[in-house]
Amino acid sequence: MDLVDDPPSPSTPSDSWLARIQREHSGWLTAAIVVLAGLVAMLSGAEPTGSRLPDALICFSFGAVVAWAATTGPWWALLAASAATALLTAPDAIVLVIAAWGCIGASAWLTRRPPFATHIRTGVAAVLVNVLLRIEWHPFFLASALATATITTWLIIVGLSGRSKRTRKWVLRAAIAVGALAALSTGGLVYAAMQARSPGNDGYSRLLNGLELVERGDVPEAADVLRAAAADLRAASEQLDKPWSQAARFVPIAAQNRRGLDALLIRGAQAADAAAKTLDNVDLEALTIVNGKVDLDALARLAEPLAALNATVVDLQTAIIDIRSPWLAAPIQRRLDDAAVKADKVVVQSAASAATARYGPAMLGADGTRRYLFAFTNPAESRGLSGLMGNWTEITITNGLIEVSQNGRTNDLITGLRASSREPLDMPAEFLDRYGPYGAVEADGGPRDKFWSNVTMSPDMPTVGTAMAELYLRSTGRTLDGIFIVDPAGIASLLSVTGPIELPGLDTTLSADNAKDFLTLGQYDLAENDRETLLAAATEETIKAVLSTTLPPPQKLAGLLGAAAVEGHISGWASRPEEEDVFRLVGMEAALPVLRSPTGTELGTDGLAVVTNNGSGNKIDSFLQRDISYIAKYDPSTGIVDAELHVVLTNNAPATGYDDYVTGNLYGLPQGSSNSMLSIYTPLVAVGRTFEVAGSTASPTPVYGYNTELGYNVYTAFIVLPPGESRTVTLRLTGRIDVGGYALAYRPQPLPIDDHLRIEITSGGDRVVNFDGTLKRRSLITGTHITAWR
Repeated sequence: MDLVDDPPSPSTPSDSWLARIQREHSGWLTAAIVVLAGLVAMLSGAEPTGSRLPDALICFSFGAVVAWAATTGPWWALLAASAATALLTAPDAIVLVIAAWGCIGASAWLTRRPPFATHIRTGVAAVLVNVLLRIEWHPFFLASALATATITTWLIIVGLSGRSKRTRKWVLRAAIAVGALAALSTGGLVYAAMQARSPGNDGYSRLLNGLELVERGDVPEAADVLRAAAADLRAASEQLDKPWSQAARFVPIAAQNRRGLDALLIRGAQAADAAAKTLDNVDLEALTIVNGKVDLDALARLAEPLAALNATVVDLQTAIIDIRSPWLAAPIQRRLDDAAVKADKVVVQSAASAATARYGPAMLGADGTRRYLFAFTNPAESRGLSGLMGNWTEITITNGLIEVSQNGRTNDLITGLRASSREPLDMPAEFLDRYGPYGAVEADGGPRDKFWSNVTMSPDMPTVGTAMAELYLRSTGRTLDGIFIVDPAGIASLLSVTGPIELPGLDTTLSADNAKDFLTLGQYDLAENDRETLLAAATEETIKAVLSTTLPPPQKLAGLLGAAAVEGHISGWASRPEEEDVFRLVGMEAALPVLRSPTGTELGTDGLAVVTNNGSGNKIDSFLQRDISYIAKYDPSTGIVDAELHVVLTNNAPATGYDDYVTGNLYGLPQGSSNSMLSIYTPLVAVGRTFEVAGSTASPTPVYGYNTELGYNVYTAFIVLPPGESRTVTLRLTGRIDVGGYALAYRPQPLPIDDHLRIEITSGGDRVVNFDGTLKRRSLITGTHITAWR
């Protein structure tokens, strides 16, 4: 097979020493350059199959063949290939840029027929193929690979056109043989995959079912199902590893699918087996609360196995992330996506279980008495986090024994705060600036005593908990270790666990079915004295029922209370960071989503929270309907977001039929009117910092304010709504988030009537997010998923 197209002419006495070297060693020099091209290509880091040995052989062969074929290519073909390669090199890859431009110069020099022209052509091709194997050009998937294939195919075809007919025939035969071997190898893989399909499907289904059982807390059954899953997945892996599938390791695309599927089967089997063994040592049934007493020893014994279970599911999640690749066939990718979603849920739950077992004993008084406050709120008079606090209960826990130590109404705490120190609250300046006008700061610097009525205005439970703990210390002299805020929907959730409660002397029974509606609005049918007595009895009897009932194990209890917790109807805060993290893991810390990227220098995602605080001093938010539309355009290359937010507020309150306490107001407005303090939380900037307000009747210009809170810009307007009328509030926004892909962190407000939410995001003319419905929990919304915010 010829190596050059222009062998040197016979020697003459006047030959130069360069000519003699070219004549006598031309073939060896060309061969050396070709081999060197292949060896350097092996070091490129390219992964056509994802396995080390096949990748090395393929890269060597690819580099050598391109360099050899281009040895007989014309100068203009090399120049065109060099110019195309130079256009693909990134400016910061300075070595590749220099190499590409050097090839342009060398190709142009060939027009002068310099000495060693054949070897220059070979060297230019060798450099080009190695530059192409190293470029990072990703406007779309496979962009670099397609560009490399196009340029190198051009070099091979044009180069072979200068070869002899006999050489071209041999090359064609070799290409056909390679293609036939690749097809045969792929066929062997397909046959092995078909043999592995049945046990693989069974194992996959059982793995997902086992993870779901772990999530539900059915430990013994989960262990059995996971053991069966491990056996099925191992059997499938053995079928996939048959000899006739081995050659597929050397076929790009087929190799990635074989490797990904085999890794999924093996790692899945290992994780299922390890989880089953761990679950054999987990007895969640021992974790019950009996008559207000928790078995702390049983909880402590679970710390090690639950930590091991968490490590196992994290390993499975990591395996799924590592295996996922755009090279994989669609059915495999769909399986991985489903498994990733399920594994993510179980990872969060297993982390919460492990953290609870680790820190739970201390939280339950193993190291000394703990004190917690239960604050009962009513969103009929809405606040950013929940609603106005009416009643409270203090409990203490000593060595697992839970006891009620104090009960009271908010007025009791107001009285205590009035007599306390007038020192300013130990809160960030941002908090004092935002909530100072509503009682956080008085003229003397201290909080107004009635700030207890507004302390839940922030939509961030960690902020509210910190402020409440300080206020409680000033009001009572007692330090809190944690706070729980519970609204009527939260009480209804608790009653679904304990059963109905009788309210002594009031001839009223509260149950999971009627508690929310009655405590939110129905209670106002009673006289004021009867209502206060009823509320005190309702909160006391609910706590008493919790402490005098045998509660189910934690996983089942989480199933009963989980929705109320993640939807903000039962929120928790702890004074110690590690214990606060337990609340975060179980999804009840009710924090505003943190939008900063890990570097903290730019916004990682877009974000939105629409918050209304009752500004009327009435209970009219039981009749408030909110319709929220967020329409945005996102540029993935710059991260620029341009958005319009439309909030339609509708006041469905009647003008008659309720006492002033319910539908009256503090401002002399007509009966049934509301005055809502509407605040928009966004990382973007309002264009002109102005609201546009439209309604069924002429509306006054809204009072407007701007603050910041926890990384958000907060834009506020007071919106007056007569009974039966609507207002549409529009805010235009712009700003920059991370480039590459859009995500929106949405924080709903727990109100008596759920919001109707519409989100439409377009990018490059395509609609990437289109949601129309209700979201009751904090969520991260992308073009492919809506997942719980953690």
